[in-house]
Formats: sequence, C-alpha cells, structure tokens
Amino acid sequence: MTDTPAAHFIESLSNDSGETGRLIADYDWASTAMGPIETWSPSLRTATGMVLRSPLPIVMLWGEDGFMLYNDAYSVFAGGRHPWLLGSPVRLGWPEVADFNDNVMKVCLAGGTLAYTDQELTLLRNGKPEQVWMNLDYSPVPDETGKPAGVIAIVNETTQRILAERQARAERERQQAMLQQMPGFVAVVSGPDYVYDYVNDAYVRIAERQGEFIGQRFRDVFPELADQGYFELLDQVYTTGERRIARGMELRLHGGDVIQYIDFVFEPIRNAHHDVTGIFMGGYEVTDGKRADMRREALLRLTDEIRDLEDPAEIAFVASRVLGEALVVSRAGYGVIDREDETITIKRDWNAPGIKSLAGVLKFRDYGSYIEDLKRGDTVVFADAEKDPRTQANAAALKAISAQSVVNMPVTEHGRFVALLYLNHETARKWTENDLALIKEVAERTHTATERARVAVELRRSEAALRELNANLEREVIERTRERGRTWAVSPDLLSVLRTDGRFESANPAWKKVLGWSEAQIILTPFADFLHPDDVETSHEAFEIAKSGAPVLRFENRYRHADGGWRWLSWVAVPIDGKVYCSARDITEEKAAEAERERLWTLSTDMLARADYSGDMNAVNPAWTEILGWSEHELLTNPYADIIHPDDVTVTVAALAEMGETGQPTRFQNLILSKSGEWKPIDWTVAPEPDGLHFIAVGRDLTEDKARERQLQQAQDALRQAQKMEAVGQLTGGIAHDFNNMLAVVMGSLDLLNRRLGPEDPRAKRYVEAAMEGAKRAASLTQRLLAFSRQQPLRPESIDANKLVSGMSDLLRHSIGADIRLETVLSGGLWRVSADPNQLESVILNLGVNARDAMPGGGKLTIETQNAHLDARYVASEMGVPAGQYVLIAITDTGEGMPPEIIAKAFDPFFTTKAVGKGTGLGLSQVYGFVKQSGGHVKIYSEVGQGTSIKIYLPRSHERDETEVAEADTVLLMGEEREVILVVDDEPAVRQFSCDALSELGYRVLEADSAATALALLQANPDISLLFTDIVMPDTNGRKLADAAQAIRPDLKVLYTTGYTRNAVVHNGIVDKGVQLIGKPFTIDELAARVRDLLDS
Repeated sequence: MTDTPAAHFIESLSNDSGETGRLIADYDWASTAMGPIETWSPSLRTATGMVLRSPLPIVMLWGEDGFMLYNDAYSVFAGGRHPWLLGSPVRLGWPEVADFNDNVMKVCLAGGTLAYTDQELTLLRNGKPEQVWMNLDYSPVPDETGKPAGVIAIVNETTQRILAERQARAERERQQAMLQQMPGFVAVVSGPDYVYDYVNDAYVRIAERQGEFIGQRFRDVFPELADQGYFELLDQVYTTGERRIARGMELRLHGGDVIQYIDFVFEPIRNAHHDVTGIFMGGYEVTDGKRADMRREALLRLTDEIRDLEDPAEIAFVASRVLGEALVVSRAGYGVIDREDETITIKRDWNAPGIKSLAGVLKFRDYGSYIEDLKRGDTVVFADAEKDPRTQANAAALKAISAQSVVNMPVTEHGRFVALLYLNHETARKWTENDLALIKEVAERTHTATERARVAVELRRSEAALRELNANLEREVIERTRERGRTWAVSPDLLSVLRTDGRFESANPAWKKVLGWSEAQIILTPFADFLHPDDVETSHEAFEIAKSGAPVLRFENRYRHADGGWRWLSWVAVPIDGKVYCSARDITEEKAAEAERERLWTLSTDMLARADYSGDMNAVNPAWTEILGWSEHELLTNPYADIIHPDDVTVTVAALAEMGETGQPTRFQNLILSKSGEWKPIDWTVAPEPDGLHFIAVGRDLTEDKARERQLQQAQDALRQAQKMEAVGQLTGGIAHDFNNMLAVVMGSLDLLNRRLGPEDPRAKRYVEAAMEGAKRAASLTQRLLAFSRQQPLRPESIDANKLVSGMSDLLRHSIGADIRLETVLSGGLWRVSADPNQLESVILNLGVNARDAMPGGGKLTIETQNAHLDARYVASEMGVPAGQYVLIAITDTGEGMPPEIIAKAFDPFFTTKAVGKGTGLGLSQVYGFVKQSGGHVKIYSEVGQGTSIKIYLPRSHERDETEVAEADTVLLMGEEREVILVVDDEPAVRQFSCDALSELGYRVLEADSAATALALLQANPDISLLFTDIVMPDTNGRKLADAAQAIRPDLKVLYTTGYTRNAVVHNGIVDKGVQLIGKPFTIDELAARVRDLLDS
C-alpha cells in the first residue's frame, strides 16, 4: 500500500477504530454512490475518523442518500440491524422512520440543525416493534467547498430513564391511591416549617378547612392548635427523629368548645443521609368511640353511686354531680316542677368551684319564655342566651346566675311535665348530640331512681365503634429523577471510563455532586475501593462481563460516599476499544422507598392486596395469614371468589363493577371464609389502579367490633326488660292490695249470708254460691298479680324437687288430658331446692296447662330436673342473675312454639295470644314473679313449629330437714265467749266483716280503727287473748302495733292479715320467722282454722 493520506486513513480504520472501523475499511464502497474508499475526500475521511473515535453513539449520513457510517457505540444502539446498516442509505436502513429521517436529511443538507429531547420512535432493532426514546442532535458536515455534504447525528438513548421515571410515577400514584383509600387520615409535611406535600380526603374532612393545603404551613392552616400540644409534638419529632404516638388526644378546631378525639402517629421522614426532612402524619378520628366510652363510664359511675341510695334528693344530687363532671359544665341540678305556678323547686344542685347554688324556688318567666317549650315536653337547648330569641330580653338575668348557655331536659310522667334536669354553663357553649344523649339518659335514670314508678325511656343506642390505629404507617416522598443532560459536563448521571485493570481513567463532575469525590480523587483509583463489602464479588463479575465485550445493563451496587455513607447506583457499562464506558444513576432514594413500602406492606394489621377484575390476587400481605389463616400460596393460586360468602358475592361483584366503571374508590362489607371455617366480617376499601386491569384492596377485620356491638345490645335489652318488669310489678302490687281489701268484704259478706240462708230458699243459696265462686276467681287473679309483682308472701322450705314433681304426676295427667303424654326425666343425686312448695306446684301446674293449650292436637309434655351451675359468662348477659348452683326444672312441650317477638313479651302482665275470654295473660307473669322472688332465673326457648321449653332455675338449698305439712281439718273450729279477740283495721267494711265472722265463730270481739285505739283497749281489757291486725294502716303498720302491744302483754298472741305486705312482716318475699299471717281475702273456714290453731298453740 502506498504511503498516502488515504492509505494512512484505511490503515487507521483497520487498526485503531474498533470493530466498525474494520468493517468500514473492508466494505465495498465502490458499489455505492460514495465510490471506492481510496477516493474519499479529506473532509469525508476526517469526519469518519471523528465519528469512530467518539465514545458517544454517533452516525454520519453522507450524501443525498445518507449512506450510514457509525462507531461501535452506535452499533450497540442499532442492535440486530448491525452490521447490515453500515453503508446503507438511512431511509432504507430505518424504513419504519423513513419520513423522520427524510426531514433530517433535507433540513441539514440545507445547512440547518435539529435537536430532539426524549424523542419517541418505534424501531425494529431486533425484528419486532420497540418503543425507544432518544436525545438526538443533527448537524451538517461540510465538504472542501464548505457546502453541507452530509449529516452527523449524536444519538443518546434515554429509554431506560424514561421507563424508570414512568415506573416511579406509577409507583407514586399507586402509593397515593393506597393512602387515599385508607379509612384513616394521612398527610405529609416537609421542612422545619411543616409545609404540606400531601393530604388525603379523610384528612381534609377532619380538618374542616376550605382551600388548598399543598404548599401551606401547618401553623398557618391550624393557628388554633397553638396551645393544644400539636406544634410541640411536631417539633419533638423533627428535632429528635423519634416517632410520637397519641391515643384519644383532644382536638379543638376553630377555637370552639366542641372537642374531637384522634388517634395518630407522627413519623419522621429521612433523606439518604438519615436527616429528618419531613413528618408523616396518619391516624383516625375516634370521637364517637371516645365519647361513647366517656358516656358509658359516666352511666356506670351513676349506676354504682345511686344503687344503694334511698333519699331522692341525694340521688338527684349524685346524678347532677356525675353529669356535671362528665360534661365539664358550671352547674347541674334536678328539680321538681309546679306546672301551674311555672316554678321549679331545687333542693340541692352541683356547682363547679366559684359557682353559686340555685337551691330554692325559681320562676321560669324571670329568665325567658322557654317554659312554653318545656310544657310541651320539648328539651330546651340554647348555646348563647344573648342570641336565642326566647332569652335575649332576659340574657342579663341568666348571665347573673352563670347560665349563659343552658340545657333543660323535661321529665314527664303520664304525659305531664313533673321534673327537670338542667345544665348551666357560665359562658356560651355549643351542646353536641352526644352531650344531649348523655343528659337524656341521666334524666331518665334519675327519674326512675327517685320516683320508683316509671320505667326509663328506652336508652338511645350508643355507637361503638372502636377503630384500631395502624401505628406503623410511614411514607417516603419520592423525588422525581433529575433530567439528564446531553453532554459529559452537565449530565447528572455518573459517567466514567474504566481501564481493563479496573482503575478509573476519567469521571464527569456528577461524581462530585452525587458521591462527594472529585475527579482527581477518582482518576487511577480502582473501582473496588469504593464498593460496599457485600457487593465486591458481584461487581467484579459484572466488570469481567464488560471486559469480555458484552454490555452490562441495570447492574446495581453500593458505592461509598465521601462522608462515609453508602449510595445505591444502577449501572450501564459498554466495552469500547479495550475500555469500559460506564453510566450510573443514583437510586438510593428509590431503594429506600422500596424498602419502606415493603415494611408498610409487611407490618400493616389491615389486609392489603393487589388483585385483578378476573378474580385473581397478585399480591397479599402477611395480615391475610394472621387474620384468616390461609397461606400466601393458597391465596394467590385460588380465585378470591372461593372465600367470599355466597350471600355476599353479588354485593362484592357489584361494588367492583361500579368501581371499574366510575374509576372511583368504593367501600363495602362482606363475610370472608377463614381456614378454620369461620366466616369473618371484613370492611373493604378498594381503589382502581391506573392500568384499568387491577385494583388495590384494604380490608379490616370487624369480628371484635361486631361482638362488642352484640354484647352492648344484649346488656341494654336486659336492663330495659328488668326495669320494665320492676315498674309494672310495683303498679300491679298496689292494684292487688286494693282489690284484696274489697274482695275480703265481698267474700266475707257472702260467706256470712250463706250461713244464714236456710234450705227453704235454694235459689238464693245458689245465687250466693255463684257470687262466691266469682269472688274466689277474682281473688285468684289478685294472687297472680301479687306473684308477678313479687309481693306475695312466701314460706320457702328445703324441698326435694323430684318428690314434688312425682307427687304432681296424677294431677298433671288429669289437667292436660289423655291426648297428651306426660313424661318425667328426674335426675339422680338432685340437690335440694329452696322454694315455697305450694307456689312451686302452682307454677308447674300453670305451665302444664299452658303447654296443653299449645298442643290442641295432642303431643308430649316433658318435665325434667337436673343440677345446674350458672357461671359468670352466662349471667353477664342476664340482668340481676347471680352466678352459682341451681336446680333446673324444665317443662317442654311439642306444641306450636313461639316467634321471637312473642317470647320478648311473654312475661308481660296481661299479655296473651289467646282469644278474648280464653286467658288472663297473667300465667307466665305469675311464673316470672315467683321465680324472681325466690332468687331464681327463668328462660324461654322456643321456635315456631318446634315446641317450647321453659327452664326454671331455683337456688340450691343446703338444708336437709323437710317439713311435713299435716292435712287441714275440715271441721269448722269454733271459739268460746271467754276468748276475746281485738280486731284492728282502718277499712270499716273489712273490720266489720272480721268482727262479724269471729262473733259467728263464738268469740267475743273488740274492734279498733287505729293503733292508738287498739293500745288503749289492750290496757283496759287484760283478758284479750289474740290481736288480729291489718298490716297496712295509715298511721303505723301492724308490726309496730304488735310490738307495742306485746310490750304491754308479752303473752299476747298476734295474727296478721294483709292484701299487700310492703315488707312489714315479709322481707325479700319471705314471711319473717315466727310470724302468723293470713292473706286477704279469706273465708270464715280459713279464719276459724288459723285463729283456733294460734290460740291452742
């Protein structure tokens, strides 16, 4: 080869210009319009050499056709089209972008330049369409005359950066979608001024603010929080870097009196240097739950403190104090109303320190016109007396008594306004619905406790809903990756050249910015000196691959920063001419964000999942296994519809379909199957992902919340039922007392009349007997009323329930008829029971007859006995039932059964499902009253069509003696005239009958209408043998009279009579030991037997 410039050019192509240089040297250029390479112009040779020596991907397009000459770096970009592209016209070499390149050739050959940033093109580099992004710079190449003869193009592919940015943006959107759908509030602030970077919708709602949050300072958005501790907490987190968690912290917005409560976490956000740069705020509003807890605590404290109080004034004061302290008011009190005089009488009220009492009589009209509202039964509430039209004219008077804001809760009885529970506050105050609900409940309970006559109005259902706080939420703000430059000097990426010995030959300024090392510190330093110890082996392997001639893409390792810390880098390394050209991107923050997302995913106590609309889950967090028991593999390999309750599939599908159509998050609840077979209630929040194919789901287990709601409802129902039965019992007891007095006169008079009628008038005698039968039935009715009201005197004994049931078998068979088979199942070793045997027999017979009526077509009646133990868990849901040992007597029929709404009313007095005239509605009421009076428990179990079982639990008796009752003598026992009986009764008609009856029996009778008269007669007549006295009298009771009489005459015998005990000689339903008692009404035969027995004893 001759020693010419062309020869030197060709030789340099073969020896010093890499692979593409050799290919250019060997190419048959004579077959192209460019001509043989030996004939190329100096300008073409110079431009070609410049292209080949550049480490950047460069292609030169020569001539009108744009014949392609490029370097090794561009050959990597060309992919599978290399080396075919070499020497081909650019429009034919890249036909898929021929129009684009045609424009480039026309502009640049005309002397123009072109530049494109992140230009997107679709190329077929490897036989299939591929989206590619590039930074492109086009400049004309002049020939010897200075005219453009070709085009030089610098090609810097940015595909990896674009895809990474899109991935980061999608990840950011996914994180924000997850935070947006969370049931709690979330916000992120940055810098020491706590400037908002992000808030979700829940945060905006609880903040009660209009306008934009982003870019605003926390202190400017919430100036009213300056003295509530929130600024201090933020400062502590920012300065110490330590998390702060608060539960039930008070929150007063807009400077008002309304208090909200929140559970929250303030979590520091750190940068790559571990410096605190911001704070993550997340939590839940728990106001309803907190107020419900405070309300329950106040009501429990009220119940505990008034349980043993008997003085109405003391009860009212305690209730006022509990309510005043709970609501933090100036004054609380309870007063009696005079509706006609429009006054309130206050015996005692509770006052905060420095507030004067209102005890005394006050006129409502002195303080406004709201008395008219109270008369209608309306609660009066005003936040500011100066602004309420009812009190504006009297505002000064109200403020003078520390009552600028007021709640007056009227208490009504039989529709009449009788009392008032009031709360005053010395300044204006907004009263919340929770405040009013608590006041209403306290008013009702206070009235019930003081009056003992009316059942409390049904308690308003409390909302419970304690939601648990996910205390470990954190969020790392992902910063956008800075735009890469187009040149070595300004590129934000780390660009460098490595020699084959592993030492740096050059490095761009980005190394100083990213890692703190200057170019002088890097040059000739082995790259291994910067590596993290754990990354040395893998990094050397990647370097060996690059040295072997293969590019290394997206290799990650950690490099040491000049400050001693570590930075994650993502590398692209391309070998060229025995050197390795490297580009690295700092991915430290992405790694931290990825680790944080994984931590949140792992630690969350809520079930998190990513799923698609076709029915599969793609990812689940560990909470699924903790809550449901299914493994991750089981959940990801089976359709999620398999674990949704069949009844909830439609709701779930509809919710997902609606979300898919609207693109908006949605919430719903369903039952999810656990591995143990339990269906768990789950509250779901789901939100779509931007791709339209997937969605994110957050599920919260409601099992404990549902259980607490059920327990609270059961306790409230039991309390309402017990209060209702107690109130009705007191009413019916009083009615029975009046009836018994009247029936005593009627039955006694009929008995006396019947004795005086001779056989000559059988019709009259029949009339009298019919009237007596009716009176006896009325007396039986009053006995049932007394039994229900638990005021029937009982004489409990230690009895054998098996023996009692066996002894009743014949009577029961006769009562239920031949169509019903009686079966008794009597337990061996049965404990003895403490009860009145006569009343227990009556109860069993009563239930047997009820069972007969429920089986009109015949059936089976089973009476079963057994020992039973009611533990604390059972009695917790049964009001007033102590835990302990009981004897169970169960009466079960195979009849029609009862629905739940009938069971709920079955023990109510006068409630019956029988036709008019077929029943009194007092049978089961009598059973209920007897069992409760005996210290026991009764429960109905029934289903429609399945029969009914009534279970009676009576307390176990440890006494062994059993009293045998002798049969009554049927012969009328007469008295003697020498035997004197003193009759004392304030009812003239009843007293007259008693005197006539005793005289008829042969006794000498003295009578008195009061205790004072009776004592005078006793002193004047020392021959009185027996004191026969009523118990209930206006001036004193019979027991006190008897005590006074026996103080005068210790040997005096006493026989009591009553239609209503009122605890004078009967306590807890049991007749006092040694007391002789005959209940009203009674017949002459019964009176004769009791008097004779007592005088002869």
